Order: sequence, then structure tokens, then C-alpha cells
Amino acid sequence: ASSQNLSMSAAGGGDRDSPAARLRECAGFVVAGMARCSARSASYLRRRRAAGRLLSAASEEGMVGHGGTKEDGRRWNPRNLGLLEACAEVLTDAWEEAQMSRRRTTGGQLQQQGERRNDQSAEMFDAYGNALVDRNPSFGDMDMGDDDMDGEAPPTPLDVLLESVDAGLVPLAARIVCAKIEYHDRPVAYGTVRAKMASCRLLAAAFALARMDETGLGAERLYDAADRDAEAGGAGRSRYGSSSPGASSASSFGGGSDVVSSMVGLLQGAAMHAQTYRGGG
Repeated sequence: ASSQNLSMSAAGGGDRDSPAARLRECAGFVVAGMARCSARSASYLRRRRAAGRLLSAASEEGMVGHGGTKEDGRRWNPRNLGLLEACAEVLTDAWEEAQMSRRRTTGGQLQQQGERRNDQSAEMFDAYGNALVDRNPSFGDMDMGDDDMDGEAPPTPLDVLLESVDAGLVPLAARIVCAKIEYHDRPVAYGTVRAKMASCRLLAAAFALARMDETGLGAERLYDAADRDAEAGGAGRSRYGSSSPGASSASSFGGGSDVVSSMVGLLQGAAMHAQTYRGGG
């Protein structure tokens, strides 16, 4: 394959395998695990304005792509996978908060304060994570109430969207969405697919937040970022330039186009692969 091909498995080494990168990688998985099993933890991260910081860390060059060295082999996961999944939980929580706010405004009935999901099984799953947070003294300072924190009002869903866009959500997600999946290496392919799933969740939550924003500012900023990336050639070039793994002129997953078209192309490609595997091909 040409070196110009879209790929998330650039050779390891350098900053990608520095102690700082490894610490960020591990911390990302820990935070993602907490946010995934506890809606309360996701809400805490949102209130602490973690979305922008998570995305900034995930966008660092040493965190993009698979780590590993010639001695220990490539890792299955991109370095920033945990950070991406954690941020996806934060944006999803902001989206659900926006939905709750709209229901309050329109006089809708909420079953209980702090409800985050309508799916009963998801609520039961969250209960275990929330109970862990309650029992662990290390989390004693996690104020989950509606009071101001550090004298500053909690961020609104629009604030979360804007800080995510400012942190480079669109070019980072576009870079990952357009990345080539190396099916010949199953562990690496699995990690790439996980990163694509997290990126699609990020984009879905971002566009949902923009749609629910009545001021129109969120949609304007989000689409401006998407347009800038498309004008630069797509696949994250607006931030990463020609060094982006999305630098080839074409991709089976929509490289060279806007991020929305890339997501649609990814969905179409995934559906085709699913049909192939289902048919035993």
C-alpha cells in the first residue's frame, strides 16, 4: 500500500511512546471507564469542563495513531482511544442535559431529578458505577449538585459544544473517520474501529447539541469548522496539514470531502462489510 494511504498505525517511537504519552493513554482509559459506567461521573466531567482538555490531549501528535516499538510490537489501540471515548461520554451527557432542559421548559414530566437515560437497562448499569463512586472516599469531593463550582456556574450544553469545537473536535474526528482500517491485522483493525465509533459518537452528539441550540451559535461554529476542514481537503487537513493520515486525495471512507459526507461513507462501508461477513464472503 502507498505511504499516502489513510492509516492510523504509523510506526511507533518518538513522542508516541514517551512516558507522558503512556500516562495519558492509561489515564484516558480510566476516565472513560468511569464515565461509561456512571452517569454521575460523566456529569462531573462535563461540569468541570473536561471536554476541551480531553480533546486537546487526544489531538497531540504523540497520541494520534497506534503506539508500540519494534521490541514490543504495535499496540492494538490508538493512544488516544480512551480520551476519545471519555470525551464522547461527556458530550453525550451534555446532549442529555440539553434534552432534559427542553423537557423542563415545555413542561414535560421527569421521573426523577438527575435522570439521564430512558432505557431501564442503562439506568441499572449506571447504578453500579454510581454506587462505586458513593462508596469510594477518593471521590468524596465530587460535587454532583447544581451549585456553582469554584464560584463559576456549570457550563451549559452550548458551552460544552463550543469548547469542543475550539479544541479541534472536527479535524480530529475527521482524521479518524477517514483512516484506513488494516483488516489484515485484526487487533489493530479492532482498535481503529473503536476509535471510529468514538469519533462518530462525538460528532453525533456535537451535531445534536447544535440542533438543539436555539441561539444558532453552536450550529454556526460547528459548520464553520466543518467547512474549514473541507476547504483544506478534508480528513483533518485543516489542523494536521499534509502530514495527516488523511492526506491522500481519495478514500473509500470519504477522504477529501466534508466530515458529514465522510461519516455517511463510513456508514455505507461498514454496512457493506457487515453484509459480506454475514454472507460468509
